[in-house]
Amino acid sequence: MQEMTKVLSLDIDPSRIVYAHPVKTVQYLQFARQNRVTQMTFDSFDELQKIREFYPEAALIIRLKVDDGGCVFKLSKKFGSTEKTSEYLMEEAHKMGLNVIGVSFHVGCSKKSCAIFTNAIESARRLFDYGERLGFNMKLLDIGGGFPGYRGCENEFCELAKAINMAVDKLFPKGRNYEIISEPGTFFVASAFTLFSRIIGKKVFNERCAGIFKRNYTLHQNSNGHRTTNESGSNVEARAEDSCSSDNDSDAPPAKNKCNLQCAENHDATEVIACKRCEYYINDSVYMSFNMCFFNEDLIRPEPLHLKERLDCPRVKTVLWGNTCDGVDKVKTQCLLPEMNTGDWLRFDSLGAYSVVLETAFNGMDVPERFYIK
Repeated sequence: MQEMTKVLSLDIDPSRIVYAHPVKTVQYLQFARQNRVTQMTFDSFDELQKIREFYPEAALIIRLKVDDGGCVFKLSKKFGSTEKTSEYLMEEAHKMGLNVIGVSFHVGCSKKSCAIFTNAIESARRLFDYGERLGFNMKLLDIGGGFPGYRGCENEFCELAKAINMAVDKLFPKGRNYEIISEPGTFFVASAFTLFSRIIGKKVFNERCAGIFKRNYTLHQNSNGHRTTNESGSNVEARAEDSCSSDNDSDAPPAKNKCNLQCAENHDATEVIACKRCEYYINDSVYMSFNMCFFNEDLIRPEPLHLKERLDCPRVKTVLWGNTCDGVDKVKTQCLLPEMNTGDWLRFDSLGAYSVVLETAFNGMDVPERFYIK
C-alpha cells in the first residue's frame, strides 16, 4: 500500500499502475479499488475468489511460473502457476465473469541465460492464445525484472536485451498493439551507489598450523638454501613445502606460491601467499549495506581504495566480517586482497540494490553516511 501511495503521489495515472503482488490482503484490494488501480496479478484460485468478492472489475494478469534454473534468487518457488495450472485458472476466471488481460513472469535475479527469457516468452505466448480462445482481450505482457545492472555486466545485459527483443518481435508483433512492460529495478539502481568501508580490526592466521602469525620475523638461509624467517624481518621467500611443515609449529612463516585464482580486483594472475589468511572487521554489516551476502556473495567485490599503489603486492586469502555481534555477520567468506591494515579503506562498487532500503540499526551501529555526487 505504501508503494501505491508513493506512486499515486507523483500524479501517475492509476491506469498505468500494476499491482504486481499475486497475494493481496483484503485491505490492500479495497485501497486499490478506491484509487482506481485496476491492473493486478494473481496465481491461485483463492486469489480469484478474493478478487471476485472485493474487486470484480479489476483487470487481471496471470503470474506464470517459469524455469529459473541457474538464478541465484528463485522467485518461482514462491510465486507463479505452471502453464497448465494457468490455463485452469483462466478458465475459472472466465466462469466467474472476471477479466484477464495479460500474462506476467519473473525469471529471477542474477546468473540467467538468454534461453530462460526466450522460453518464458514462448510460454506466455501460448497462454495469450489460450486466453484469446476463451474470449479474453489479451494485451499486456510483463517480462519481470532482475536484469544485470552491476558495473562490468554491460555485455551480459546487451546479450539478454537482444534475445528478448528478438523473441518479442517474433511472438508479439507490433501490429497487434500489445503492451510489453518490465520491472528493471536492479538495473536502474545497482550501479548508483559505491560504498567505502573502513577496516576497524584485523587478525592474521596461519592456516596450516591453525595459529596466529607473529608480527616480527627476519630472513635467514635454511639448509636448503631457501630464505625463511626469524624474529625481526618482514618479507618471506620460502617455498610452501618448506614452511608450515609441522602442525605444532605455530611460528612457521608464510610462503609464496603462484596461483591463477581470480582476485577481487579482476587481475588474471597474481602471487598468493600460502598458509596465510587475513580476517578484517569493517564498519558495516549484513544488517546494513551487505544484506545481499545472505543470497549472493559473488556480487560483493571489495578492492583497496588505493589499489594502484598495491598492484604489485602479493595477495592474501581474505575474510571480511561485519561490525555487529552476530556470528552470521560475514560480508565475504573468501577473496584475495593485498594485505591491509586497520584504518585502511575498502571500496565496494554497485551496492545500490537491496542495500539502503534494507538497512537496520541492529546492535546500535551507525548506518553509513551518504554523499550524493552530480
